[in-house]
Amino acid sequence: LTMRDLLSWVHSNVIKQRPEMFMKGETV
Repeated sequence: LTMRDLLSWVHSNVIKQRPEMFMKGETV
């Protein structure tokens, strides 16, 4: 498991569960 895989998984889950949070955290 690489950091890229982890980030991809996290992004996918965040987008599915809380799209509004993803929008706010997109610049972080």
